[in-house]
Amino acid sequence: MKPIAIVATVFIGLISLPVTAEEETKKYSVILKTGSYSLSQGTQTVSSYSTKFNKSASGVFAGEFTWGSSDDIRFGGEIFLHNNDYTSVGFKGEASTTVVMFNARKYFLEDDFRPFIGGGVGAASSDFSGRFVGSAGGLALQVMFGAEYKLSNSVSLYAEYKNTLLADVDAETTTGGTAEFDLSGDGLFAGAAIYF
Repeated sequence: MKPIAIVATVFIGLISLPVTAEEETKKYSVILKTGSYSLSQGTQTVSSYSTKFNKSASGVFAGEFTWGSSDDIRFGGEIFLHNNDYTSVGFKGEASTTVVMFNARKYFLEDDFRPFIGGGVGAASSDFSGRFVGSAGGLALQVMFGAEYKLSNSVSLYAEYKNTLLADVDAETTTGGTAEFDLSGDGLFAGAAIYF
């Protein structure tokens, strides 16, 4: 009878092990988000001419791959896209901007609702059409805060505010000169994170 009791105890212990063990932190995630992004300066003096940007960007989208060995600090590589129409001296055009960032986030609370703060450094590139043409780029910095809500160990809802500082970019004018723009701004984003 004693060997049967030992086997039963070991068997019950093995069955209950997955139930009592904590869920393992998933190292990687993909975050897809969209929202609104607004330029800090709508009207800018460019080459001594007033240039009026539509402050509200279109085509706003961001995707990020994150990694981390703990739940409280995660690193990520992000691509953020937005377009802004403009008018300058009767000419219409568009600036299409791509921002690539290396981010770090600090999460608070070990619960389903997890607020965070973070920052990033990277580079931005803008392609101009209309009165201004060509591509121009420079340094990019951002700060962000937000929260995620875990629906499961693999899926979270995600909300974020970000403020992005883009180094002034220079583009060529159709008359052969150069023009400097400030495409910095801020925005609200929402999306989902998938952990694996």
